[in-house]
Formats: sequence, structure tokens, C-alpha cells
Amino acid sequence: MIPQVGIQKLLLAIYQLSRNGQPVHVMELVSHLNSSRQNVAMTLSRAKAQGFVYNPQRGYWKLTDSGLRVVEEILRLVKT
Repeated sequence: MIPQVGIQKLLLAIYQLSRNGQPVHVMELVSHLNSSRQNVAMTLSRAKAQGFVYNPQRGYWKLTDSGLRVVEEILRLVKT
């Protein structure tokens, strides 16, 4: 299942900013997405509810296996 565009952008941003699987700080996402902290927080909440992301520590986010599969599917579709 491919999620809404806002969640897709968020998942791709986490994927791009993550270094060797390290969690990404919410402020990195705000900067990368050129969005407000409130908007990013709401999108993270929706993505978490759908099982695409989790926060291993306060303010930091990682993709779940499901989130990573969505990113891989998006990248596959973009390449074709």
C-alpha cells in the first residue's frame, strides 16, 4: 500500500537523511522538507499510526520495516 503523498515525502526524507540506519531528528526533517515543525509532527503521527515509522528516543525517528518497504516501492516506481 502506498500512503498519502505527505507521508511518502516524509518517509523518503527519513530514508535520505538516515546515516547507516541512524535515527533522524525532527528538526532535520523540518529543514529538509522546508515545512513547519507542527506539520512535520502531524505527518509523523499519521505515519506512526500506519506503522511506517517509530521513535526510538524523543525527537528522533526511524523507518520500520514496513516504512522501508514503502520507500523501496516508491523508488522502484520512480525508476520505471
